[in-house]
Amino acid sequence: MTQPDWEKYQREMSRNTELHSFEIESTGKALYEYGVLLIKNLLLLNGGALVALPAIATVLSEEVKQNVAGSAALFVTGLSLAMICGYFTHLNWLFQHSAYLELKNRRARKIGLICLGPELQNAAEVETDMAEKLPFERAIKWTFWVPHVTGIASLISLVLGCWLLLGVTK
Repeated sequence: MTQPDWEKYQREMSRNTELHSFEIESTGKALYEYGVLLIKNLLLLNGGALVALPAIATVLSEEVKQNVAGSAALFVTGLSLAMICGYFTHLNWLFQHSAYLELKNRRARKIGLICLGPELQNAAEVETDMAEKLPFERAIKWTFWVPHVTGIASLISLVLGCWLLLGVTK
């Protein structure tokens, strides 16, 4: 039986923590800033357009005021899509963060196997861990694409609402 190399174990565990801490912090910050900026802008644009409708309606003739409702519906749809975008962005942050924490834990178990030996670490568990895909991979993909699609749809809704108003005011 070989003796566990405790110094190497401590060194590798510290390196593991440092390595994954950077990714966990940097992705968390970047994703948060991006998501907040995107969602704020979508809400501001759609909400601002909706708030501006009564002022625009005062300069329109009575026969075209009925078309303003279509623009209002598009702006409300854009607001709703922006909220859905925000929720799924939040889920994506949650899954990304959890995935990095799980990867850190997997690597820690592997370091334990290498440095301490199979007597002190379950080798089968480590091999199973390392063979698995990225944790939450499917959820991360879905929660990545849903906000992008709903964000783009929100922007399209805004553009269509403005286009409808532009057509009404001619």
